[in-house]
Amino acid sequence: VRVITPGLVLESDTLTPKENNYLVSLHCSKEDRWGLSCLDVTTGEFRVTEVSGIESLLGEMACLYPREILLSATLRDSRNLRDLHPFTDGKSLTFLEEWVYDEDYARRRITGHFGVASPEALGCGGMRLGLPAAGAILHYLEETQKRTVGHITGISAYTTAEHLVLDEATRRNLELTATLSENRKRGALLGLLDRTVTAMGGRKLRQWINYPLVNIDKIKARQDAIQELVEDPGWRSEITSLLSGIQDLERLNGRISMAGGSAKDLAALRTSLRRLPPLREILTRTNAQLLQETLAGI
Repeated sequence: VRVITPGLVLESDTLTPKENNYLVSLHCSKEDRWGLSCLDVTTGEFRVTEVSGIESLLGEMACLYPREILLSATLRDSRNLRDLHPFTDGKSLTFLEEWVYDEDYARRRITGHFGVASPEALGCGGMRLGLPAAGAILHYLEETQKRTVGHITGISAYTTAEHLVLDEATRRNLELTATLSENRKRGALLGLLDRTVTAMGGRKLRQWINYPLVNIDKIKARQDAIQELVEDPGWRSEITSLLSGIQDLERLNGRISMAGGSAKDLAALRTSLRRLPPLREILTRTNAQLLQETLAGI
């Protein structure tokens, strides 16, 4: 038995392959500082951050475009909730009891789930507002799924200073992921650039566009990888051919880990995993740092 909510859907036929399906949890301080945690239960991606001010929060929400939002019951009738209206209108809002956002309770939730001595071991110990937001997600998962979520093996702490921050109006006018007039991918920057052959690649490209880099070294590493692929079309074609036969491993892993996988999913997993050794062998030719990091992860 499990409870299905918009942010916890696992079935592939109800999901857009190249878009994440985020469940977001928010926790607010009296100083208008926010803790934000997001989880895509279909892939196991779990992140946490903190931002200052409602405008920064709205910008981050525009990147994530969550399907469901968790909030403390204390925010039900607050001004802060009204300020979030652009991203709460039409969304599924779930209000949790205030004690769920207690910091000590959150720390116990996080250390218990990941099997660590403290959240500091995960790199998010200093996030006094982010930890309760992340803990609330783990609490909500246990209450709704009634089973282990073993594919969620880590949590990544990040800061908005790592990327170029764009507000929602700027994103709309630049038409980064959707057109201004029809709200469609076709005609937007993402629609122009997206030649990915896997759902995982499509989600990664969307994330790269939503979070532009500001670190020069990371920008150069990405450019070096692109240059190497562009200059060797035969090599690129080999990689593309292998990738085209790989199914959505992230979501297959999520469904199987949560006992929602079918025989078809297991067969797709088998077929996809068989393509990884030859893909790894091809990538050993690379000199680009980013592609070497990709090779190490296979």
